[in-house]
This record gives sequence, C-alpha cells and structure tokens, in this order.
Amino acid sequence: MGKLAWSQIPLTLQSRLREGLERIARLREQIGAAAAVTSMPPVQVVPELWYDDESCCDGCASPLIVNGNRIFGCTLPAQTATLEDEDILRRVMVHEFCHCFWWSADEVNARDAGVTTTDTSGLDQTSDADDRSQMVDPGDWFGAMDANRMIYQGSPETLRIQDNLRGLIGCLPRRRSPPKRFTVKTVTLPNDIEAHVRRLRMTRLPH
Repeated sequence: MGKLAWSQIPLTLQSRLREGLERIARLREQIGAAAAVTSMPPVQVVPELWYDDESCCDGCASPLIVNGNRIFGCTLPAQTATLEDEDILRRVMVHEFCHCFWWSADEVNARDAGVTTTDTSGLDQTSDADDRSQMVDPGDWFGAMDANRMIYQGSPETLRIQDNLRGLIGCLPRRRSPPKRFTVKTVTLPNDIEAHVRRLRMTRLPH
C-alpha cells in the first residue's frame, strides 16, 4: 500500500490493522510451535474488504512473493485481519495453511514425478466442495488443538467475521472476491516441508 492510500485510512483503523498484524504474527508462531513442521506459510494482510451481495470471503491461499521468492502463503482481508477473536482468527489461518501445504505437497509430488507446474485453473475457491478437495489432513501437519478444530466455508463461527465486516464497510475499498485461479511454474519450498511430504508419502506405501 502506498503512503497516500495509508494516510486515507482513519487513524483508529490504522491502529486496528497494526494490532491485527501483531496478533497474526503471534498466532502464526504459536501454530508453528505445535505443528509437525517449523515453516509456516507467510501471511499477507490487505487493506480491502472482500464481500459481495451474498457472502464475505475470510481469506485466500495463493503464491506470494517473499524476499524475491515465490512461496505458498495466505492473504487476509481487513475484516479478518482486524478480528479480535483470536480463536476464530487462528482457525481461519490454519484453514488457509491447509491449502498451502496441500499445494506444497502437490508440487513436491509433481517434481518427484518430473512435472513442475501447479495448476488450479479449474478450482473455484468460493465452492465448498472445491475448497475441501485441496486441503491436507490437518492431523498430519498441525498440533492436536488446531487439527481438531478445523473451520470450513459456511461454518457458523465465521459469522463473527461478517459482524466485524459490517463495521468496516465504507472505510476501505471493496473487492468482490480474491483471485480464484493461478498457475505456478516455479515455487520455493522450505526443506522441512519437502521432507515431511515425502515422509508422509512413505508411510502410506503398502507394506
């Protein structure tokens, strides 16, 4: 975000966004501390509201550029990033991380098979069925608390995010939905994630 755009945001909302960033960083660290891998996906916060006439979008997983590298991460709109309910926010983050790890696993398996493209051109991230089809089993990746409290599209807990959204309408730009599709030809994968994917694959081989 440019300086001019930031300056146009009310000071109270600027403060809420800063607090949200700190909250997200702390939760990301806590999730990682209990997970099977130490590398957690990066989280990007955008000063936008994601909603249409029927629903709001709580977050989106996609490739992000971090320190010059393309890596699977998640983006949170302002209605999610400023949510003070840490329990719901954490559960949304774990949901998006499940997508990141699924695509990471898909990339590792593709590379091992001699293919290097992750294609989600046929995925509709607004569809619950499509959404669930590209997520890892949280029990393979996260601590028991996070794995047992997964949250999905349409879960009643997300109504807290919609309530938060109502108080932000008119304060930030609106986007009807985040980007739904992408194709990745090169992506950076942390070593521990690659190793965990292969370890899981070996445990599933018939004996």
